[in-house]
Amino acid sequence: MSKVTFSEKHYKALDGLYAYMTEILGLYEGIIPMLKDELAAISADDTVSLDASMNAQQAVILKTKHFSEKIAEFSRDIEVPNTNLRTLAAGLPNGEGERFRALHDKYETVLQEVLFYRNKCKELLSSKIYGIERRLDAMGAVDNTTYNSQAGEVQTSRFPQSFHLDA
Repeated sequence: MSKVTFSEKHYKALDGLYAYMTEILGLYEGIIPMLKDELAAISADDTVSLDASMNAQQAVILKTKHFSEKIAEFSRDIEVPNTNLRTLAAGLPNGEGERFRALHDKYETVLQEVLFYRNKCKELLSSKIYGIERRLDAMGAVDNTTYNSQAGEVQTSRFPQSFHLDA
């Protein structure tokens, strides 16, 4: 992306974008303790805490629901293509580019940590579900096959497919 001449309008839009991106970064930083709580709740089989953690995470997700639209709006105001943060920073005047590169680096660090804890939660939860299914099989629990409207077998697991994380 080539550097363009920026007017006061562009700088105002850049400030708005930076503020919005910083706000979203703060939300993701806030998810990390929630994910740690979720991991602890899964480990302790604490469904009440797990439910509270999931509700808190859903609230954060709702706050980021229109992220793409907001970024597209800022891109139009700045008059640059809607692109990733690193590419945007490369096309900005020096001071602005450095500011956005630093923001990109913070995002990279925070998102790596979020993904780490999300994966740990997913692995532990999958392991717990597998253990429950093995115990139910060992107990000789009743067959739980379900059928669709055409009498075709839909599911044979003891848990609905929505509980399986690899689906």
